[in-house]
Amino acid sequence: MNLNQAALLTVFLVNALLAFFTYLKNRQSIINKTFAFFTLGVACWSASLVFLQLTASMLWSNITFAFGLLMGLGFMLFAEVFPDRSRLPKKRSLLAALAAAAIAALLPFDLIVKGIRVHDGGLEPILGTLYPLFMIYVLTTAGYSFARLIWRYRKLEGLARLQIRYLFWGLALFTLGALSSNVILPSFGIYQLAFLGPTFSTIFIGAVLYSIVRHRLMDINLVLGKGALKISAVVLSVVPIFSSGLFLYRKILEPLGFPFYAISLIGTVLVALLYPKAQSILENRLGKYLAGEIFTFRELLRESQRIFVEEIKLETLARELTDLLNRSFTPHWQAILVSSGQKSAKEIPYRTYSFGKDLNHRKIPPRFFKQLEKLSEGELFITAEALHGVKANKKIGTILENLEAEVCAPLFSRGRFVGVFLLGPRKRDKVYSKEELDILQMVVNQAAISIDNARLYQETQDFNITLQEEIKKATADLKKAYDKLKSLDKMKDEFISITSHELRTPMTAVQGYLWMLEKKGGKLNEKQKRYLDRAQRGSERMISLINDMLDVSRIEQERVELNIKAIDPTPIIKEVIDELQVKAKKKKLKLEFLSGDKPLPQIKADADKVRRVLRNLLDNAIKFTDRGSVTIEAYKKGRLVQVNVADTGRGISKTDIPRLFKKFGRLESDFVTAAEAGGTGLGLYISRALVERMRGKISVQSEPNKGSTFSFTLPIS
Repeated sequence: MNLNQAALLTVFLVNALLAFFTYLKNRQSIINKTFAFFTLGVACWSASLVFLQLTASMLWSNITFAFGLLMGLGFMLFAEVFPDRSRLPKKRSLLAALAAAAIAALLPFDLIVKGIRVHDGGLEPILGTLYPLFMIYVLTTAGYSFARLIWRYRKLEGLARLQIRYLFWGLALFTLGALSSNVILPSFGIYQLAFLGPTFSTIFIGAVLYSIVRHRLMDINLVLGKGALKISAVVLSVVPIFSSGLFLYRKILEPLGFPFYAISLIGTVLVALLYPKAQSILENRLGKYLAGEIFTFRELLRESQRIFVEEIKLETLARELTDLLNRSFTPHWQAILVSSGQKSAKEIPYRTYSFGKDLNHRKIPPRFFKQLEKLSEGELFITAEALHGVKANKKIGTILENLEAEVCAPLFSRGRFVGVFLLGPRKRDKVYSKEELDILQMVVNQAAISIDNARLYQETQDFNITLQEEIKKATADLKKAYDKLKSLDKMKDEFISITSHELRTPMTAVQGYLWMLEKKGGKLNEKQKRYLDRAQRGSERMISLINDMLDVSRIEQERVELNIKAIDPTPIIKEVIDELQVKAKKKKLKLEFLSGDKPLPQIKADADKVRRVLRNLLDNAIKFTDRGSVTIEAYKKGRLVQVNVADTGRGISKTDIPRLFKKFGRLESDFVTAAEAGGTGLGLYISRALVERMRGKISVQSEPNKGSTFSFTLPIS
């Protein structure tokens, strides 16, 4: 076995390993299957060339051409499904397979290759009449495959676009070299370069490995060890040198009588000189993908879960999470920007927790956050992939590139955007593998919920502090206002008390003179009597108003004197009825007392105050009843005596009822007007205050046009 055959077997081994590795990584994926089929075809083609050189038989010649057909078919099938189709197109796939089978069926009949001859120490196939058919098939499948990949490249975005770019150039160089040396040149009688065809697959393999490692081609996570780098360095050093050396020896040096051991020695020296350089280049280019220390992702998840469960303070959560990820992924820097929910320019829209880099949210354009908020999912962004994505992602990628961030993870919780997690490049120029990004995605998804909860907790704490400060300030302001109002109210009460006292004396004198004028002023005509009656009624209202205002002043200053003792309510009720009977008869109203069969028990109350309450309630009932009756009912109710004053009057609307027992609570409804009422609006207020000071309660039930019932209770003695 010569060096040429050793190089071909090396190509076979590398392609076969890549085929099996790809297939085993995802046996269900049609993309992985077709890629494995294609690379296995390349591997078998390389191996068949070795056996062809060793045997120089037509059998292995036909097998070599058959594997060439399978390789073209595999390339086409792979181009049909890569990068996102789940099934092959039946018609085109079947047509291509049938065409390959038909051409392969012609191989035993010497129509593609008629024979093999030895020329200058090498093998040269004798082409058959239908060899152009083979060439057309191979060129057509290759051309169609490249056209398909170019068409897909123009439509793809993001990660898939990056994957297909490197794959395309690797396939292009491999296909160009293989077609030139094994298809096109032999058609012109040039066979000496045929053995170089498989070696061009090393370029393709390099592109595939780079795309797998850097851009997760076919969802494969490949971690290289230093042993793999050394083997790759040997392959890159030995194969090109000895392949080219063998070619030069056969074509130029051997005819000149140059010994083979000399060219082998020179090749060995060149390999020894170039191997360190090749290894250095590979380490610089691929050293970032070397497997680092082993890290158990289960431990990472367990530790992150502990942080999420135990930590509720946002700052502590951010610090411990970034510390964990720093130990796991070794980024140069990390930052968590958490939305504060504030839209005002005066408020800080994002809380920034940056570690390893001085990053402020104000350095980030607002459009960055707006673009992230539009996303429906919180998937990770890789800067290089985002730059080749859709227009919106390109904007995000540009900003990430300016920030020197390599990974961006939007944080979404309960469908809301709550912030963003940024990671810088890894130390020692390592890259984030697919497995690491997947585990990071899991951690970020859980972190989003915990960060949102911590943010809400922080906002609650901040709100509580602000609220306490505001309450403290408002309490101080209210106390000042209360003290001022209390002072004003006291001044008002004093003014009313003094004014009422000052007014009652002259009004009593006026009423006295009016009485003397009526009784002893001589005979008055009808007109004079009418004027005198009006004057007396006006003075009575004025005195009533003054008395009410004095009572209110005493109540609010808590100067009401109560003479609480056991009294019989029945005589008081009858007395008040007798006082107001004349007023009721003037309006032709029936005023009666329903005492019941059983005598009322004695109550603990002030007789004068009970009389005052009854007079107010009965006076109002008569005043606001135009026809019908006014009834007083009293009965025992538990440890209380309840008195009801019911009328058949106008009633009170629901909107007016809450105003009844307030100071100056005169009604403004359509049923009762201030002009007709004529009262002060203080009677019910005074009545409620007196009843409550005697440990009773007062209430009302009423409907418009159906009358009203005022009730009060007092305790039994």
